[in-house]
Amino acid sequence: MPVGAAILSEFQDDENKMWGEVRLSDLKVKPGFQAELINILPVEKFPLFVAKSDVAEEISPGVMELGCYSACMIPENDYFASYEGTRLLNYDPNSAIKESDKQFYLISYVDPSNGLPVVINGYDAVNGRGCCYMSYANDGLSRRAANCTMIYDPDTDKCKFYALKTIYPCEEILWVYDHTGIWWFEREHVLPKVLYQEVLRKYSELVTEIGTGSLNTMNAVINADNATAIKDHVLLQQPPNVMCASIESTPSSDVMVILDANTN
Repeated sequence: MPVGAAILSEFQDDENKMWGEVRLSDLKVKPGFQAELINILPVEKFPLFVAKSDVAEEISPGVMELGCYSACMIPENDYFASYEGTRLLNYDPNSAIKESDKQFYLISYVDPSNGLPVVINGYDAVNGRGCCYMSYANDGLSRRAANCTMIYDPDTDKCKFYALKTIYPCEEILWVYDHTGIWWFEREHVLPKVLYQEVLRKYSELVTEIGTGSLNTMNAVINADNATAIKDHVLLQQPPNVMCASIESTPSSDVMVILDANTN
């Protein structure tokens, strides 16, 4: 079966039915496997699936949070998925992050054609789920290294994900939401305590440098470092052979997936 055309055949029995390189019967016994999403979410270049997050379990044992996984081998440097959702035309970057609006699913980038920010909301509030597989992808923080990165491709006008290493079947997809830590610190008041403690471990050097200063102080410290951050907390990432624009990291469908809507 071609990797990019992983289709569930209605003519196979359940024992032999495949999704990518993985038997569907094996996926069904994986904790939290979301079988229905295979027929709902947009098909990606490489087949993915959603199940209970391994890295979220490491951070908070017993928590039922979802994550995104590969259903096949994804070669290093290959583009394998994109971030889909609703474009927010009137998004206010200064809007308050609150318990009722944690802004976990917003990805923003700068359109190189006009220099204006574009914001995509990867959460489908009507149906209570992510708009795409990568809505469910988590940040491994200090527990696991990222195995992919996100780049804006102006030729297709899409935020694409590329493998940083070979990703194997049933390996959780992980990426860095924000290399500066700002994205996390802005959400301190809406994150579970155990998750925020993990954030402090991940960005301990930054925390030590700014002490108990405000986010404005943190922004000043980071922006003073030429390479990491530019205006409005937007990060610049440049993967091999891919033209990219500035991208601000954002959440998965759960940001260690902590939204109740994704908990089953």
